[in-house]
Amino acid sequence: LFLTATVLCLAVGDKRASVTTRRAMLLGLCYGLGLSNHWPLLILSTPMLLLLAWPARAELWCARVALLSGVAAGLLPYAWMVWRTHVVPDFCFAGPIESWRDFRFYVGREGYADVDHSIAAGWRDRAQFAGYVLRETARQFGWLGAALGLAGLVRQWHFWPQRVCWALVLGFLGSTFLLILALGFEYDELHRNTFRVYPLISYAIFALWTGLGLEWVAALGRRAGATAPRLISPQVALAMLLVGTTGLTHWPANYRAGDRWAETYARTVLATLPDHAVLYANAGTVSGPVGYLHHVEGVRPDVMLVNGHSLRFDGMLYRPYTLPPSGLKRLLTNFISSTPRPIFYSNDFPHGSGADFFGLYFQVHKGAPEYTQRAVLIPAIADYFHSTDRMAPPQDPWENMHYRLLRQDQCRLLAAIRGAATPGDAAHLPATCRGLHGRLLLAKQALARGTPQDARFAFELLRGADAMRGESVRKSDDADLDSLLAAARRRMARSN
Repeated sequence: LFLTATVLCLAVGDKRASVTTRRAMLLGLCYGLGLSNHWPLLILSTPMLLLLAWPARAELWCARVALLSGVAAGLLPYAWMVWRTHVVPDFCFAGPIESWRDFRFYVGREGYADVDHSIAAGWRDRAQFAGYVLRETARQFGWLGAALGLAGLVRQWHFWPQRVCWALVLGFLGSTFLLILALGFEYDELHRNTFRVYPLISYAIFALWTGLGLEWVAALGRRAGATAPRLISPQVALAMLLVGTTGLTHWPANYRAGDRWAETYARTVLATLPDHAVLYANAGTVSGPVGYLHHVEGVRPDVMLVNGHSLRFDGMLYRPYTLPPSGLKRLLTNFISSTPRPIFYSNDFPHGSGADFFGLYFQVHKGAPEYTQRAVLIPAIADYFHSTDRMAPPQDPWENMHYRLLRQDQCRLLAAIRGAATPGDAAHLPATCRGLHGRLLLAKQALARGTPQDARFAFELLRGADAMRGESVRKSDDADLDSLLAAARRRMARSN
């Protein structure tokens, strides 16, 4: 946002000043740094920048050497990135960059291909994201700021040149509606939270419209009360009201000095592992906070932390995600058999042994038959789950999703230890199993037992889950619910 706004200011420039070599080089430098930082958002904003700089096109062409030199200098972080992948290969997303193909993988964001384009996403999802962008823009600025922004959007055509107005409209559309068309996101909570940080440039443009709307309304107030005495100008009063309302509205969500959710979770995971354990932490909710405590703060240096991007074995660095499923399973099975250390994992760890489930992670049970699973409850993890039971759900959307998924894991652990819920337990389910994800889990277990009573029990669980669709994290949660409801209805129809 800072780099794009700087390029915007340099592109607009001063009508009274010519484009100097220094200004052209600075414009190119900021543009190149913007490409290095997040090229998709800057590319989507480029039509706005070109339209703003159009009157100075002849001068910029004359200063093209300085302009292109600045762009080239701004792209140097890519060279730094190539070098760093060889200095710290274990911490790289996809290993050292050793070829143009590797470089293209990084810069082209190919590692996000599955996230950016889902096969289940369609035009309905794009339409829902379009509505979400409008609602989110209004939420960011509050009711007063949104009203002033709409006023500024309309009134800009009366105050600014049409070229500037169209440029700002293009800039707002770039990282909102045009980005929605380019992406293939499913409209669910996970992707909404992923997308909600993308429109920062659009919010900055809307802020310009809000400022113009504020000035216009203040001018109306000055004309209406030209002779009335006042202690403060309408413009200053409106600005103070706008800043005050937005600040008070968003302060609780943004002031998080006491937020210890990620730290408490990560410390619990590390503290409950045995000495010299291996932790294959594949989910971002695990590898991020656990990796920070382990590598940066030095918590549990005896633990070996690995993930799907980096696994050292037999003196070589492997990238598990680059292997086919059979090759990945073979690699992990060989790794397990070669080390005497206890091995724990969070997810995506195919192997040929049984497993013990601890609620926060699994442990490879060497020698046990494949696909067998035992549940193990240790006091420290039980205390952690009890503490989450007593707390209010986190307000941060990412933490809230993690909280709900942890509740599902807690429900799975309770069901495994106490025995899966049966029709007789319908009236008094554990609190951790009463949400959407817990009900889906218990319904699957009930349907797997196959009796008519269990089918009716699963149907009752799923009817309750149907009223909780707002708790779903991904569209696949709703798909699971619909599929299980259909299966329960079929079972009940057969029994009748």
